[in-house]
Amino acid sequence: MQKENGNNIYNVDRLGFHLDYARQYYQQENIKKLNERLKIATKIISNIKDINVVLNAEMTSLDVFDINILGNNIDRVNNKLLACETAIKENSFFMNDRQGYLNNFQNSRIRSIRADSAFEKATKEIILYLGNEKRNCLMNENIYSFFHTRQNNIREITQEFKKARIAFLEKYIPQDKQINIQPER
Repeated sequence: MQKENGNNIYNVDRLGFHLDYARQYYQQENIKKLNERLKIATKIISNIKDINVVLNAEMTSLDVFDINILGNNIDRVNNKLLACETAIKENSFFMNDRQGYLNNFQNSRIRSIRADSAFEKATKEIILYLGNEKRNCLMNENIYSFFHTRQNNIREITQEFKKARIAFLEKYIPQDKQINIQPER
């Protein structure tokens, strides 16, 4: 593995560092150095598999790199940061308090275990955002790859969470009680 000042450059804790430099190089139009930092950031992100770590890395990416130079996308990025926080909260609740999660589900108005949870709605919002950003940056292969990798990681953790959630709820919710009642709008 490569080292930079004695540190492993592919460490997830260094993601913000690399993205900060990538953003600076982007502003300076130093494409060669931008591409170097984005390749490192993309490799870091592609190696993350833990759900909360993926979401925290996404928050770092949003906060450090995705804010544009003019600052006219701050509201959009802030909404995606909130979506990440929502997903982290639901995943943490699901992982740390299964009985509480089950009680919450049973007391909710939605009875279909296959209905999207707050986690899934939040991550779908992030996936759509990343898809739009990816389409807007076709001129640079490394920026495209950076958004594409992030989008795929979020897609993977969404599927992983949904499978675990459904498997858990199927154990405790009888099939005949799994009706699809949607809340009133």
